[in-house]
Amino acid sequence: MTARTDAVEELRRQDRTLGFFIVLACGIALYLLLQQTYAQNQKLGWIKLESLLSNSFGVKTGTLIELSGVTIGQVGDVRLRKDARVEIDTLIDDQYAQLLKVDSRLQVSSALGLETVLSGSSLELIPGTSDQLLENGGSIAIVEPKSIDQIMDEMKLEELALQIQTIVGNLETITSNLAAQQNEVAAALANMSAFTGELVVIAEEIPQLLKSVDHTLGSFDSSLDNLDIAINNFAAPATTLMETSDRFMRGAEQSMLALQPTLDAMPGVLSSANQTMLTLNKLTGQVSNHWLLRSEGGAEGTELLHHRMLSDESLYDSREVTADMTNGSRSNDQ
Repeated sequence: MTARTDAVEELRRQDRTLGFFIVLACGIALYLLLQQTYAQNQKLGWIKLESLLSNSFGVKTGTLIELSGVTIGQVGDVRLRKDARVEIDTLIDDQYAQLLKVDSRLQVSSALGLETVLSGSSLELIPGTSDQLLENGGSIAIVEPKSIDQIMDEMKLEELALQIQTIVGNLETITSNLAAQQNEVAAALANMSAFTGELVVIAEEIPQLLKSVDHTLGSFDSSLDNLDIAINNFAAPATTLMETSDRFMRGAEQSMLALQPTLDAMPGVLSSANQTMLTLNKLTGQVSNHWLLRSEGGAEGTELLHHRMLSDESLYDSREVTADMTNGSRSNDQ
């Protein structure tokens, strides 16, 4: 009874799993169908254009049409006409209708790349410059890619061979010039090596030079410090000396100012003394020549007067004194 129940449960589990996968497959199919229907309905408003090619060049239904790397449409159908030409129907998104000019063209992409290898050829729109737009259902020209044979035919092989020959000759000349200049290159390398050695020597001597410069700068700083100390030590005595000199000059100036009235009065004093001397000389002359002193007994009286006025004739002679006073007065006048 238990084994039968387990078998029934296992069958039910398998039925549920199978039903789940069936429902999932139906949902995916329905989703794809809706996507295709939506895509077809969306493309109904696209602009349809026709083109002719001499060969399909790998273009097939669903080939993308691009402009500057942006997909703007795709190939709707590819069919072969009775004249062995390939007719292509292209569908362009109507939001890019302003780019479809009358002189616009489609070009089969001939670039060899990973995307081209994986997805096949593609078409690229080359916008035109005309002001007139293409109408829906019109035709657009396609620029076919050139084959290798066509490219070789267009190329001038003789000129290309001459160019290659010229290039080879130039390479030989360059090679010979390089061989001739090897000695110069070797000499230059030797000079460079010697220069590098000198640089190494200089680099080794630079630290010692820097130490010498530092020592010199230290000595210079010490000298400056000593000079500052000497200046500071000399400043105080110099200041004191200047102050003393200033006081002395002020005292001398005050003394000169005090002596100035005396100096100013000296000429008057000398003039008064001179006048006094002149008067004294005249008085002495008059007394000497007075008639009373020349009368009888005059010699005695004169002698007596001289004895009274001049007690020592050897020291005081009236005439010599009068002459000396006169000469002194004349000298003062001069």
